[in-house]
Amino acid sequence: MRSALLGLGLLLLASPPASAQKQEDLPKWKVDPYTNNEPDRYKAAGYESYHRFMVTDQLGTTEVMQALGDLEMIWVETKHFKIGSTLKEIKIGADKIQKERIAEEIERLRVKLPELPKKVKKLDPWLRVHLYAQRLEEEYADIQELLSVTDESFPTSPGTFINGRYMGEGLYMGQKNKFIVLLTTKKSTLHRFAQRWCDANFQADSPVAHNFHAAGCMLYGTSPELADGYFSDDARLHMNLCFGVAVNMLLSYKGYMFDIPIWIKEGIAHCYVNSIDARYHNYSLIKDQFPNEKKLWQWEPRVRKLVQNEAFIPVSEIMTWTAPDDFRIGHHMNIWSRVDYLIKSDRERFASFVGAMKDKFQVYGGTVITPEMVQERQVKIFQQVYNMTPDEFDQQWSAWVLETYPKK
Repeated sequence: MRSALLGLGLLLLASPPASAQKQEDLPKWKVDPYTNNEPDRYKAAGYESYHRFMVTDQLGTTEVMQALGDLEMIWVETKHFKIGSTLKEIKIGADKIQKERIAEEIERLRVKLPELPKKVKKLDPWLRVHLYAQRLEEEYADIQELLSVTDESFPTSPGTFINGRYMGEGLYMGQKNKFIVLLTTKKSTLHRFAQRWCDANFQADSPVAHNFHAAGCMLYGTSPELADGYFSDDARLHMNLCFGVAVNMLLSYKGYMFDIPIWIKEGIAHCYVNSIDARYHNYSLIKDQFPNEKKLWQWEPRVRKLVQNEAFIPVSEIMTWTAPDDFRIGHHMNIWSRVDYLIKSDRERFASFVGAMKDKFQVYGGTVITPEMVQERQVKIFQQVYNMTPDEFDQQWSAWVLETYPKK
């Protein structure tokens, strides 16, 4: 991976040609200064549409903006995502790690958008959209690489098998349609969207994750105002988005028909966030506050101490968890480290394990796939793939932690 929570139609309203856009006399905020909204230029940068397209098969970008108060919302469509943003201009902070990462990101972005200036001190609304589009597509590629799949691993239409195997109902990790991402300056904007189109599925100070089941796509929305303003820093917002999109991709993998064990999806999401900026851990749910002050974000030495003192949670217990409602930091560290070990010790085997966990259940029509059925599958597949018991896993993981993780 680079160092560096939830169904959608694909009926698209084609962006009008450049000449038509000029005739429309677009307001300034709708004009991308780096492509001038010219199809040849934005397509060369990896975009399929600007502004006007269907977010779902029954919901267009114009309707969304009107319903939310005639917002100035930038919409772009990439190969795998549909992104709506009302993020405002921000200055690049003084944090050295963040500055270096953004500089490297912009350098790569300039290959696709040559109009970008060489020195950037502020991230204007369009530049923020371009950065997030690039980040999302890179995460998509990274998660696919982790799972040993590519776009060619998935069907282009429902009911199609790939090499004799069921891989879902569509191209987007097994879902029929692209992932939706909303980035809104105000959390009230995001929650109005969820109140109207996501069955009011959200918590007061949390991001929105929603599965548009009938349309076959998933949404993740977040805002700088969430978590009591904790996400106001771009790096923190970025890590929150990374976490949520990783979870959505895992739920979508081979079609979203059931939920995989919490330790697998949360563990992978933690690993991905840590690969980019381990200072800003994120969580689906947690009772503690964000523990990122001083050195509390450094999980490796903390897990090492748990192992040394034999105070870790047995993986046999971790495998029974179905929701993170009562999780504290220790729960998340135990989850993350188990997945960290499995990935780093044998990525190919880990991909086989997750792939087998997401295979379609062979059940009678109308049968509901229960958490108990998933638990039973987990025990069986873990034994098949890793050829060891949970206790043996703990022994091998513990030895690896003591050998690998630093003391401080």
